[in-house]
Amino acid sequence: MPVALALILAAFGTGPMAPPARMDVGHKASSVITQLKPPTHESPSNDLVHVWVFFTDKDITNAADLERRIVARSAELPRRTLRRRALRGLNAQLVDNRDLALSRRYIESVIAAGATLRRESRWLNAVSVETTRENLKSIEQLPCVRHIQPVARAQRRDAMVEAMEPTSDAAPRGGDAAWYAASHDQLEQIGAVAAHNAGYTG
Repeated sequence: MPVALALILAAFGTGPMAPPARMDVGHKASSVITQLKPPTHESPSNDLVHVWVFFTDKDITNAADLERRIVARSAELPRRTLRRRALRGLNAQLVDNRDLALSRRYIESVIAAGATLRRESRWLNAVSVETTRENLKSIEQLPCVRHIQPVARAQRRDAMVEAMEPTSDAAPRGGDAAWYAASHDQLEQIGAVAAHNAGYTG
């Protein structure tokens, strides 16, 4: 074991770390095309979409390559991060392949297939990209791609509906959801709506 890695482990009382296995390649998931809304006149097949592209592994060739990268990454992490991880347990791995950078070769192949890089995630081993539906077909066929999924978008319930103005300062009777607007469900969970219906407004 290299001296640098041994010193890092010894400093926090953690035994030697077993090299994590190369990430399982597994089988490719069903086409992401089927998970997207079908193209329309307003959203044609060449319209841009945002997706996560998950890679099969970190492009690690052998155990020596893995150890070299872990040593380098260990030297980059703040001591407080390593100390916090060491407190998880004597057998906890301070640094593993989830900490390693994504393969630049894999990222470049996705970009070459027609995608624009938006962000990277070491822990997900994935990149968020912007591309067209047509380009997704080429990206899915890349050997380094495990699967692709659309970027989830949060939507506010009833956010587009303008709330009704109350006629007085008092809370409504009868559970008028429009008066509460987007906060209705939260207030109902804590019993505020029921209290208002019972006449308690203070």
